[in-house]
Amino acid sequence: VYQKLGQLDKALETHEKALEIKIPALGKSHVDVADTYGNMGRVYEKLGQHAKALEMYQEELESTIPALGNRHRTVGQIKQRIGTIFHILGDMNEARRHYDQAFDIFVADNGEDDAAAKILAPFVTKSNVSSSQPNHVPGPLPGLGHIRCPKGHPLQFLGLLPRGWLCDGQQLCARGAGAYLQTIGVPRYRCDQCDYDLCDRCFERDARE
Repeated sequence: VYQKLGQLDKALETHEKALEIKIPALGKSHVDVADTYGNMGRVYEKLGQHAKALEMYQEELESTIPALGNRHRTVGQIKQRIGTIFHILGDMNEARRHYDQAFDIFVADNGEDDAAAKILAPFVTKSNVSSSQPNHVPGPLPGLGHIRCPKGHPLQFLGLLPRGWLCDGQQLCARGAGAYLQTIGVPRYRCDQCDYDLCDRCFERDARE
């Protein structure tokens, strides 16, 4: 509830208290404990504290594998989240490693036509996917460091991430991306402090103005 209201410090406090109750009662290797770690990771992401988010997602994974096994789809989803954080932090070797592991789990579950596998396909090691799948990750556009959020903070280039987000392009996104799924695989420019994001085309439009 606190997370939905934007009261992130309160949300963290609530999750920490929940862990104090759940771990003695259920043990650490329990899906309810894992879920709480995952929720804390998402809160830290919203706060822009990606190193802490990574720590929580790794705890989530550690609690999930003994409970569900290391090939369960939930494990793939957590590995994808961990890969995304490494991606944001600039460690592409670790990002690719986790993307590869998640992709393998999704493909084993439903084949390469699996929706989650298709989202990850552009981000995994080329040998893991068919030659028809894209694998190019573009660099930042000119203007990085000059284009800023409405409060004047410089935007960070996050590249392409295997999950959706909302573009905050003024009035109308230049890509017409009005839903989370429409920005999967779209270059992203972000201000963590203000939770402000632009797609590549909105960034380019602002650079011209």
